Amino acid sequence: MQEVDLCGHATLNGDRNESQAQHRCILKASSLSDIAKALRYLDRVVTKSCVVFLVSDFYTRDIKQALSIAGKRHDLVAVHISDPRDMEIPDAGVIELESAEGRGKIWLDSSDREVRERYRREAEARMEAVKRLFYSVGMDAMFLRTDMPYEKTMISFFAKRKMRK
Repeated sequence: MQEVDLCGHATLNGDRNESQAQHRCILKASSLSDIAKALRYLDRVVTKSCVVFLVSDFYTRDIKQALSIAGKRHDLVAVHISDPRDMEIPDAGVIELESAEGRGKIWLDSSDREVRERYRREAEARMEAVKRLFYSVGMDAMFLRTDMPYEKTMISFFAKRKMRK
């Protein structure tokens, strides 16, 4: 995810770099996804209401306030991307897992059924927390998976959204 299209499409990742022709800016985050920082920047730069698509796995902390504030001015739409491997791990013996956000590595015995079950329950709890977050700030959301075609999900989302508006 590289840029924020201030005309209505947002993908977030870091510091500002403007292009005059498209009126775009690039937000460059730290190694951690800093959605709150990007939304604060968006709120300062874009003074007129627009549709903002936030594309992320939303595995980040402390973004409710930033979503609430930005959501008062802009129409925020979450595009949650998940991978099946985020939800469960296979029975593959001892494996090394590394944080995609650079927070370190752990070793895990995936042959232990209890370990796999705990991982699945925690993943489900994370997903439910993300859904509650979106609901709590009145944010539309679509949920896409990396192992499934996304076209039908997106078409259905926009058809339902059009009927509500």
